Amino acid sequence: MQPNRRYAQSPLARTAVLLLLAASVLAAVLVALLSRPTAGEGADLHLNQPRLEALRWLRNSLQPGSAPRAECAQPPAVCATLEQLNQRLAQASQAHALQPAAASDSDEAQAPPADTALADAADWLLRAAPDGDQLLDRLRAADNPAPWWRFNPFRLPGCLYAAGAGAPAPAATRCDEGTPLAPGDYPAQANALFALLGDWRAPWQAASPNTLANGLHVGRHLWLTLDPGVQQKAQITAACYSGQAAACARCGWCVARHAREMYENARVRSVGILVVKASDGAILGLGSASSACYVERQQGRPAGADCPALPDDKARLHRLDNQVEQAEMPGSLNKPQLAAALLAAQTLHAQERRALPDILRSSDTEAMIDLVLCRAADFDLACIRRRLAALERVLASTGWNAGCRAGEACRPQLDLLGGLAPRAGEAPLLRAAYRENALHVRSATLAYPVFAGRLLRTADGRSLAERVDQLRPEDLRDCARHAGKQRWRGCQGADLVNLLAELFGQGNALATPLGIAESWLHLAAAANGAAQAAAPHLLAAVQESSGERRPVAPLTPTGLAQHDARSILGALEGVHRSASGTAFTACRNAVSAGGVLRCAATGGPRIAGKTGTPLFPADRLTLDEWRQQCAAARQAPDNAQTRRVAAACRLRPIKWFAALAAPTAQAPFDTLLVVKVERNWRRSSQRVDAAGDRGPDGNVAAEIGLALLNSLYTPATAVAKGSSQ
Repeated sequence: MQPNRRYAQSPLARTAVLLLLAASVLAAVLVALLSRPTAGEGADLHLNQPRLEALRWLRNSLQPGSAPRAECAQPPAVCATLEQLNQRLAQASQAHALQPAAASDSDEAQAPPADTALADAADWLLRAAPDGDQLLDRLRAADNPAPWWRFNPFRLPGCLYAAGAGAPAPAATRCDEGTPLAPGDYPAQANALFALLGDWRAPWQAASPNTLANGLHVGRHLWLTLDPGVQQKAQITAACYSGQAAACARCGWCVARHAREMYENARVRSVGILVVKASDGAILGLGSASSACYVERQQGRPAGADCPALPDDKARLHRLDNQVEQAEMPGSLNKPQLAAALLAAQTLHAQERRALPDILRSSDTEAMIDLVLCRAADFDLACIRRRLAALERVLASTGWNAGCRAGEACRPQLDLLGGLAPRAGEAPLLRAAYRENALHVRSATLAYPVFAGRLLRTADGRSLAERVDQLRPEDLRDCARHAGKQRWRGCQGADLVNLLAELFGQGNALATPLGIAESWLHLAAAANGAAQAAAPHLLAAVQESSGERRPVAPLTPTGLAQHDARSILGALEGVHRSASGTAFTACRNAVSAGGVLRCAATGGPRIAGKTGTPLFPADRLTLDEWRQQCAAARQAPDNAQTRRVAAACRLRPIKWFAALAAPTAQAPFDTLLVVKVERNWRRSSQRVDAAGDRGPDGNVAAEIGLALLNSLYTPATAVAKGSSQ
C-alpha cells in the first residue's frame, strides 16, 4: 500500500490517477455508445450495394399526401413492407406516403430491389426511426446515410485519392500515397456513390491494412480517376448553364447569352456532363447541376414564382441524383451504332455507302431508316433481316442490351466503379460492425451498377429484330411514300411502328451518358486498331485487406472493324464545321468566348461529335396549350389515344451531345465527352428552348460540350473572363 500512497501524494502521481480515471470513464461511455443498437439490435450497420439500392428505391417512392394515390401494384411481400412503412409515415407532421410508380408511369431504368434487400432496408429504417417524422427524415436522406454509421473513434477512415496533377500530402501523414481528393471536388448530386465509397474506407474493428506511427489503425484507401481540374471545370459549366450566377462569374468559357430570356435565367433545367479519358476509360469529370425550379418539381412541390408550370406534378426524387446516372431516350445518338451495323452487314450498295457520311453529318433520320430497311432493294425482308442482325451484334459488342433475355425486364447495367469482384480463395471485401464487443462481419462486392443502354428490345427483353417476318413490304412502301420529314410517320402495323420508334432512338430505347460513353469508347478503340475497348470507370485502384494496391483497368473485346470506325468518326468530324451539321450553330455560340475552338473547315481541336434530340411533342406548343392538352387527356375516356397523350405529358425536352476530341487535327482522340440536358422554357413566348438544332439557339447540349472542350484545350490566359449571360 505504501508505494501507492506515495504515487498518489506526488503531483505527477495525482495527475496520472486523474488521467486514468478520465480514461476509464471515457472507455465506459464509448462501450455504452458502441454497444447501443442504432439500426436494430445486432444489426449490421454497414452500407452494402443491395441495401443502398433498396433505400434509394424507397426514397424514390416517396410522394406528398396522406395516403397512396392508388392500390399497390407490387408483389405481395413488397406491398406488405410498404404498408408497414406507410403506417409509421402516417404519424409524421408532414403528410407523405410511399407510392411506387405503376408500370405505365415508371422510369424503366430504376430496377426494383430484391425482396430480401427491401425487407432489410425497411427493418433498418423502422428500428432507426421510432416515429413518423424521423422516418420521413431518414427516407429523404436515404442517398446519404452516413450519419447513421458509428465506428470505433480510435480508427480512421482510409484516404480517397484523385488523379491528375497536384501536391501530394506531406510525408508521415495518413494520406501520403497520392493527392487526396478535396471534398469540394466531389461530384455533385452523388451522395449515394460517395456513401458507398465511404463505407469501403471505413476502418475495421478486427483488423486494418494501415497503421500510423502512433498506433492508430486506418481503413482501406481508394484511388479515383477524377482529375480535380477537369472536375472543377465540368461542374462550373453545369452550374452556370443551370442558372447559378456565381458559377457564371467563374466560367469564362460559358456563353449563356440566351439565359436572360428563360425562367430563372437558366439556359437548362438540368445538365449532366461526363468527361472520360479516351485511351483507358478513366472518368475525369462528372459534372451535374439542376435549377431551383427543377429541384422543386422533382420533390413534388408547387412551382415557384419564376418557374414554368408543367403538367406533370408527380415527385420523382431519383431525378435529383447525378444526371450522368439518369437514363433517357437517346434520339439520334444511336446513329453511329446504326452506321456501324450497316457497314458491318456488307450489304450497302455503292450509292448507299457514299450517302452514309452526309446522313451522319446532317443527322437525317429518315434517310438512315431508308438504309436500315433496304429501301433501295424495295424493302426486301432478307436484306432487312441481315442489317438488323448486324445491328444486334454491334449493340452487343459495344455494351448495350447486356443480359437482356426474352420475358424478363431488360435493364442492362455497367459498373461505374470498375466491375470489381473478390479474388478466388480470398475474402477482401469484408465489412465489420460491432455491438457489445461482438464482431459482426458481412461480405459484399464493391460495385455501383448504373443503367447502360438498350435498343431494339422491348421492355421485357424481346428482340424486335426477330419480328422482321411480320413486316409487310407493302406497308413499308406505303409509309415511305411520304415526302421529307413526314416519311416513316403515321405508319400502320404494331411491329413496324415499334421498330421505327427504336430506329428514331425512341420507344423503348434508353441510355445514360455512361452507356453512350461505353459505345463511343468502342468506336475510339476500333479506330486505333485495338482489339479491346476500355469501359468507363471511376476507380483507378483499390487497397485490399492485405494492404495490396490493385489497379482497375476494365477491358472488353470490341467487334467493330477499324475502317468502319474511322469512316464513322471521319463523317462526324464535320458536325460542328459544316453549315448543315447539327452542332454548327452551337459551335458558333461557343466560339464567341474566344479560345482555340474553330467552326471553320480547318484549325482548332479535332472533334468528332453527334447531337441527339428525342421526341418531345410539346416542342410546338406553349405551356398553356400543353397543360390544356394533358388535362383533357386525363379527363377523357381511357383508350389507346388518351394513354399516348398522357404518356407524352411525362416526357421531358432532352438534348444530347457526344464527342471524341483531340487538341490538334493530327493527334489521336484523347478525350470523350457526353452531355445530356433538359431544356428550359422562355418566359415571354412560353415555348421551350431550341426546338431545332439549326435555329439561332442551336443545340444547347452541343454548346455546353463544345464550350467545355474549348476550355480544356485552351491555355487558361487565352479564354475571356466572365460569362456573357
